[in-house]
Amino acid sequence: MQYNAMQLGVIELLRAWEQQMQAVVPYVDTLLDFWLARTDIEQLLSGRLPNPNGFAVSRRARPQNVSDTAGH
Repeated sequence: MQYNAMQLGVIELLRAWEQQMQAVVPYVDTLLDFWLARTDIEQLLSGRLPNPNGFAVSRRARPQNVSDTAGH
């Protein structure tokens, strides 16, 4: 809203957007961990062991901040 009233410049707007993205990344990572854990639990309850060498995104090293993924 402040940008629409020309109270903030483009740089301040970009900084605010970056801060918002830095807050969203841990949330998304937590959701990913939840769904992977839920999948593991469902496999255990159905009598199968989760494959430790399978698709385990939560167990890989993640970038520490948004700037680490800026280059895609």
